[in-house]
This record gives sequence, structure tokens and C-alpha cells, in this order.
Amino acid sequence: MDRRILVTASLFGAIAVMLGAFGAHGLKNVLDAGSIEIWTKGVEYQFYHTFALLFLAQFKGREAAQGKFVNLAYVFLHLAYCFFPGRCICSQHEVLQTLAL
Repeated sequence: MDRRILVTASLFGAIAVMLGAFGAHGLKNVLDAGSIEIWTKGVEYQFYHTFALLFLAQFKGREAAQGKFVNLAYVFLHLAYCFFPGRCICSQHEVLQTLAL
């Protein structure tokens, strides 16, 4: 197993749990139903990326050629994690205004 991928997956998972709890408990009076649905979808995809990284960590170190593929997949999963779920969550302007207070 690759320690770097496991640590990244652990951090991403912890962030997903925190954002999910914040959305479920802290935003229910701030956002409308459609915005909560977008928030929930973003958190859901964060969990999917976390599980994909945990699965990817199982393949690291078996063969040299496989290691290159795992590193490339890690980079792309990392970027996808930042762009898609992050965009879903950051698209909620009411949340950003609430956090700024």
C-alpha cells in the first residue's frame, strides 16, 4: 500500500464527513432545497473519490509499470476531487456568505 495515497484518502474522507455534517446540520436553515441537493451531490462525489483512492492504494508497489499508472491515476483523482465536488460546494454563494460572517 502507498502511504501517500492512504493519507490523502483519509484527509479527503475527513473533509467529506465534516462538509456533510455541516450541510446537514448547519445549512438546513440557510439554503433552499435545490441548493442542499447540490451540496449533497458534491459531498457524495467526495466520498466516491475517497473510496477510489483507497482502492487505488491497494495496487501501489506490485510492479514498476503498474506504479506509474497508479501515480497517474492518483494525480487525476486528486484533480477531479478538487474540481468537481469543490465546484458543487463552492457554487453555493449563500454558504460562502455565511462562512464570511
